[in-house]
This record gives sequence, structure tokens and C-alpha cells, in this order.
Amino acid sequence: KPFTQQELQIFWQNTDDFGAKIALILCYTGLRPSELLKIKTADVNLEEKIMRGGMKTAAGKNRIIPIADKILPFIAEMYNPQNEYLLMRNGKSLYYEKFKYQIWKASKVLNSLPTKHLPHDGRHTCATLMDDAEIPLKIRQLILGHTSTDITNRVYIHKTIQQLIDAINLI
Repeated sequence: KPFTQQELQIFWQNTDDFGAKIALILCYTGLRPSELLKIKTADVNLEEKIMRGGMKTAAGKNRIIPIADKILPFIAEMYNPQNEYLLMRNGKSLYYEKFKYQIWKASKVLNSLPTKHLPHDGRHTCATLMDDAEIPLKIRQLILGHTSTDITNRVYIHKTIQQLIDAINLI
């Protein structure tokens, strides 16, 4: 279930809570939690406002993930060129279960919400926000790493990195 606008406001008001920051990153990138955990520092370009990553499907793997201006400071704060991965705790990479317990369930802000959310709900939130902002389907598919059944969209329509960045900044 997507986070509500009220829940997103709570996150923005509590960015000192690491779990709230991570929830915002998931909501404004559309990354699956496991994809966020596998983003390598070398695949983050703060200047161009993009990351490369993803998994699961051919369209989802090694895709360009635009970094919204709203969350760029969070990504920059996490970025350490000496670390292999963007998100590390105590110098170690995380797997999903550790992420869930050390970050998600440890967050006072996330635990204070009346509705309990799963980390994957950030992806649903991103898709919903993009749809609400009337971002074209092709751009939504590229950001989320979904395939299209329409050959025209899948093969012949191309979008620039700047179009992806402009689109994610609309939400």
C-alpha cells in the first residue's frame, strides 16, 4: 500500500530519523529495498543526479535511476567513495533482513504511523505519485524498470536522462 500524503509529510518533518530518510529515498526513486541495498557507490553520479542499478527483470537490471532534487541531499550524505555500496552500516553491506530490522523496524517515525508499511511500499508510492503527476507511461516504466508489451514504446521511443530527472522532480 502506498504511503499517504500525510505520511510523506511526517517523513519530511522528521528527516533526522534514518528510517524516514530511507522511506523517502524508496518513495522518490521507485527502488525495491533489495535494489537500494545493491547500489554500488561507483554507480552513483551525484553531479548527473543518477544511479545505476536494479534487478529482477531485463528492463529492471542496470537501469538509470534518476535522483530527485528532494532526496539528493540524502544520497549525498550516504555517498562515501571508500564504501563499496551506497547504503552500509558500520562498514558492512546489508541484506534485506538486516535492513528490515536495523533500519525499518528501528525507526521511531515509521513505527509511529497508524498503518504499518513494508519497505516495498515505497515503490508503490513512487508509481502512484508518478501516475498522479501524469508522468507519461513510458517514463514511469523506465524509472521503475518495467517492460512494455507495446513494441513502439519498448523499442522505438527513447527518453533522455534529463527527461527522467525532470519527471521524477514533478512528484
